[in-house]
Amino acid sequence: MLGVQIFIYPFILILTIKLHMDMKIIFIIVYRIPHKTAQYRDIFYEKVLKEINLIDRGKKKANFHVLRESRMPALLTENGFIDSNQNAEKLSDPEWREAVARGHVDGLVKAFNSKKNAESHNHRVIVDGVQVGAYKKDQNVLDAENRYLDKDASEIVVKKV
Repeated sequence: MLGVQIFIYPFILILTIKLHMDMKIIFIIVYRIPHKTAQYRDIFYEKVLKEINLIDRGKKKANFHVLRESRMPALLTENGFIDSNQNAEKLSDPEWREAVARGHVDGLVKAFNSKKNAESHNHRVIVDGVQVGAYKKDQNVLDAENRYLDKDASEIVVKKV
């Protein structure tokens, strides 16, 4: 079942000190999730779900090394699973993956109060169904087209993204 889930680390430390025989002191230190981390998670979650319309698997906490050992706000996104042929097809679709990326970009823009540059655009060059490059400069697009025309490509598609 294809779905989206985003993990953050909950910052819990359990310390057990054995004193004598059966005597133990157990300290449980619970740190609050840094406000920014939870805020970023919520923003990314909203934006990714909006773009790719998957099952909501929830906002989760986990003791993953990549989250726990980070010295800055960190989150881990999982955007689909290969657990059926239908989901595998979706994950292999470049347009679907582009939507996943767009959700993450929209999350970054909102989380960091950035603005998308309306004049900035790229062109994807797709040769015989495989993306071979993404270019900002028009001349680079033309150069890529010429390279693959010389190699007898049967189809060259240029998409503005």
